[in-house]
Amino acid sequence: MFNQVFLIGRIGRLEVRPVSESGRQQTRARLATVRKWRDLAGALQDKTTWHTVVGWEANAALLAEVQVGDTVFIAGYIDNDDGGATFHSSVVAQKVLRLGGKAAELDRQRLAEQVATMDVATQNWLRELLQVSEN
Repeated sequence: MFNQVFLIGRIGRLEVRPVSESGRQQTRARLATVRKWRDLAGALQDKTTWHTVVGWEANAALLAEVQVGDTVFIAGYIDNDDGGATFHSSVVAQKVLRLGGKAAELDRQRLAEQVATMDVATQNWLRELLQVSEN
């Protein structure tokens, strides 16, 4: 089984929690992603989906630095909370990179350093993904 999520979207809301019940730093963010396609008649359609992203410790600090409206890249995994009457899914962030906003250039440098440590296929895939997000 493989549980890995890659999202590029805009931050809609941030909820910084300095310390969780377990004593760890936590930040929750709402992330909007947009899917675009053409219907059978050729008309452009789009759908916005909202995701809950949770960052712990170092990733909580990175999420806390972004601002509402910033474009971010999130790599993580899906975590399901089914311990009650309702069912919730969230994305637990393992990597947070700001692609647009005030500190985007610093994050692009950090991304370049991380990409250099990846295998060639992953490097090419990520470069293509980031080019698509800029258009």
